[in-house]
Amino acid sequence: MAATEQEQSPRGHVLARIFYSHASQLIIPTSIERRGEQDGVAGAERAKSLLRDGVGLVIIYTHPSRTDTHRLMGLWRDNEYATPPCLIPIAYHQMNLAARISAWPTGVEFHGIVTKETVARGKNKGHEEGYGSIKFLEVGIQTLSRGGIVLLAPSSTRTTRLTMPDGIRPTDMLLNTAQRKGVPFALMSTGFEINGVTSYEHANGFNFFRRYTLRTGNTFTNREILEQLERFRTERGLQADSRRPFNDTDQWLFETQLPSLVPVTYHP
Repeated sequence: MAATEQEQSPRGHVLARIFYSHASQLIIPTSIERRGEQDGVAGAERAKSLLRDGVGLVIIYTHPSRTDTHRLMGLWRDNEYATPPCLIPIAYHQMNLAARISAWPTGVEFHGIVTKETVARGKNKGHEEGYGSIKFLEVGIQTLSRGGIVLLAPSSTRTTRLTMPDGIRPTDMLLNTAQRKGVPFALMSTGFEINGVTSYEHANGFNFFRRYTLRTGNTFTNREILEQLERFRTERGLQADSRRPFNDTDQWLFETQLPSLVPVTYHP
């Protein structure tokens, strides 16, 4: 896979990320469990190797609660994840002072997108649902082209079940755009379990001091994803779109990659 040399974040930002990943354990404790072994190598280790080679990485994650993005930053305990540029899309109404303060020492770029929840809360400031998505795609491609990391929840908002939302295909859009721009990338799936919870209906808050398990799954390059999608479409009777080769990636994730990374109690 052709890639450029990875752009590294300033040393101060890297140190702040590593510090945050450890200090945050006092409030949002999160264990990391590596799964998704491919050719004897765990997916998370393969992702680190690709990052070292300058390949941008999309990290997919499930989104059952309010602290998931910050818990995912526990990956920064590994220097390979803490070093690259990092982009995190969040709900438009969460682009507040707290987000800006946390972004300053770590150098993480937060990007706000108007979600259904934003509209329901009346905090969309007149913007329609989806506002900010086009700009996110532009910045996301720039981040991947620099060998950086883009965190992405394909559900786009918190969900109490592992269900794909109607009409929203954020992963399809990002990967198709990267393909069109000629930007190489890899993708790693991750999923959360809230330890001790049997029903996620009432566990979608901050859950401070409650331990989570973050499971990392398979890592695929863009070429390998296309191979996976070809088999997936054949099995499901889906038609490929030559102009948008990464269509159906969201469905593939929800049906084949994410279920093994979350507890049965989070399944549909």
